[in-house]
Amino acid sequence: METVRSFPAVIIYLFLIGAFIQPLIKSRRISLLLSAIITATAAVLSFLVVLNVRDGGKYLLDVARWEAPLGIELSIGYVEAFSMSVICGVGMLIAIYGMGMIENELPQYNVTLYNTLFLALMGSMTGIVVTGDLFNMYVFIEITSITACGIISVKDDSRSIEATVKYLVYSTLASGCILLAIALLYGITGNLNIRFMHYHLTEGIHLYPKIILLAAGLFIVGFGVKSALFPLHIWLPDAHSSAVTTSSAILSGLVLKAYTVGMIKVLLGVFGMMLLTIFPLSAIFMFLGSGAVLIGSILALTQSKLKRMLAYSSVVQMGYIYLGLSLFNEIGYTGALYHILNHALTKTLLFLSAGNIRYYIGKDRLTQFKGIGHRMPVTMGVFAIGALSMVGVPLTSGFNTKWYIGVGAISSGNTWVLIVLIISSLLNAAYYLPIVVSAFFRKPDTEEQTQSKVRLPWYTSLPMLIIAWLIIILGLYPDPVINFIGSATKIF
Repeated sequence: METVRSFPAVIIYLFLIGAFIQPLIKSRRISLLLSAIITATAAVLSFLVVLNVRDGGKYLLDVARWEAPLGIELSIGYVEAFSMSVICGVGMLIAIYGMGMIENELPQYNVTLYNTLFLALMGSMTGIVVTGDLFNMYVFIEITSITACGIISVKDDSRSIEATVKYLVYSTLASGCILLAIALLYGITGNLNIRFMHYHLTEGIHLYPKIILLAAGLFIVGFGVKSALFPLHIWLPDAHSSAVTTSSAILSGLVLKAYTVGMIKVLLGVFGMMLLTIFPLSAIFMFLGSGAVLIGSILALTQSKLKRMLAYSSVVQMGYIYLGLSLFNEIGYTGALYHILNHALTKTLLFLSAGNIRYYIGKDRLTQFKGIGHRMPVTMGVFAIGALSMVGVPLTSGFNTKWYIGVGAISSGNTWVLIVLIISSLLNAAYYLPIVVSAFFRKPDTEEQTQSKVRLPWYTSLPMLIIAWLIIILGLYPDPVINFIGSATKIF
């Protein structure tokens, strides 16, 4: 339908208008409720876009009266619709959880500020994945960077401020790389629209090979820093571990994915397969992805605090995505895209569970979790499901990711990638499963009461239960998602 075709633009407007309205709201409860309503509406609209793309295929949407390349254009294909639905759907669940938790973690005067930043961040992430114009993508990237810094620093303590400054420095350098790359390509092509830029680059690849090579390298470094691609992940552990629960979930589950999709759109949309003729992209991604899953796992294994361990685990999971992309075949690409959904769900679940643990027992050291499974059966039960998915146990969505990447590796003749996957799964098990075993099968050292005497509202458990069920359902019946994102792999 023609109305559904305009929903991507409506979703962006909805988030940004909501962000402007938030400062006018005096009640913290109404502010939180408004964020949840807006994200829920956006989630419904995004799922309708997915159905529209499934039935009608890719389409272009002119936002203003001028057509591309002069006007702003949104490009809605399989990858874009899929990514937008992941961002809005998971964002909705985080917003519902936040209705019961945010006021317990933030100073009261910062609750409305947090919701303002949250909605602006959701709108900018959606803009990154659907825009068909590089300059507008850069604008959305900057909004995402600033608001991401904001939802870390809004906690207003020394650790979060320090992590914000570190994140801001690295993010600014990365933005500079991306902007310089866009300027170089604009100088060659005279266009900022992705479609028109690709057309002119195809014609001029033999005229400006070094400039094209430099631009590609700058894009990889810029997006690599922002998506925490090893070894450009230095900012991530502090940022993710020092933020409030919902901010950690957004940063790991969604923000990293938005930047990854942005890189995919640039590398495949602007450069296309011609990039492989002048740039060893497959080898670079394969090397960095392997380093991420192995070294990231070792670093996670050495952590003593839960949220910091989960932060390093995010580095590992991003490595899986880049390993899938490095194979440059349909199966590997399917695994990479599927892992965008799997990691968004699973890591969000784990961070929300970590927030509950911290709230109830006031501790986050892994050695202090003995027996808490009996005191917090729901929280630790869903944590166990998320942990099994991270390891890649069959019947969970995490298994399907590794299956497709592994099969893609064999198909491309890179059998050693499969070995890397097996080793990383064993390392994942080494730092996830002891937590579950300690929680359910060991007795606490002392019979301490939970620190918090106030129970969280029931709806804070609802998002975690929904995500846990989705992980199992997608593990058993992945075909609807696989068939949809499989339509995006025909480029290989």
